[in-house]
Amino acid sequence: TKAGLIGQTQKGEALPAHPNLDFLKKLAKQQVAALRRQGKTISLAVQLTLARKYGFPSWRKLKTHVELLERARSAVEAISSGDTKTLRRLLKQNPTLANARVDAQRTFLHVATDWPGHFPNNAETIAELIASGGDDMLLIFSDGLIEAVNDNQEEFGEPAMLAVMDDACGKSAADVLAQLLRSVESFAGPAGQHDDITCMVLRMSGAALK
Repeated sequence: TKAGLIGQTQKGEALPAHPNLDFLKKLAKQQVAALRRQGKTISLAVQLTLARKYGFPSWRKLKTHVELLERARSAVEAISSGDTKTLRRLLKQNPTLANARVDAQRTFLHVATDWPGHFPNNAETIAELIASGGDDMLLIFSDGLIEAVNDNQEEFGEPAMLAVMDDACGKSAADVLAQLLRSVESFAGPAGQHDDITCMVLRMSGAALK
């Protein structure tokens, strides 16, 4: 299954960057003060109205979501600084965190292995993520893959490559590689292959350790 996207909400306004519980409480107080200035009755409906503003059905769900965002930022900081003790604690407290996405595309394994890398204790960090159930793929490829062209001289491109990888989520590394190469071949069509294409897909999965 695809990892849940941290920061993704239901219909409603987007939360600001780096929200926290203090931010929510401050907004609630501002709403209460505004109602008092208008001479209106204060009630718990303020919290519900605020939650719905950001696309959540209740204050509790909004609060839980913001707490998860805070933990995710702490996990990224722990990965970047090589603080495996803090990372281990966060993963133990939040079992789903290992596979959550910190933005539209990256999981914590992406963060740990992404360029430029060179994070302290990186091997131990990756081991912690995988042992906690982290499941992701690493694709190594030559430029002939994304620069494959069709009869209209359009390139296959990175977005198409990422779309194939996302669609192949949950499949074996061999199946992902086969689907990717079929997609490039289908895209190029009669234009054929004009450059070498080298690909390697590695699957990192904590499920194999359980």
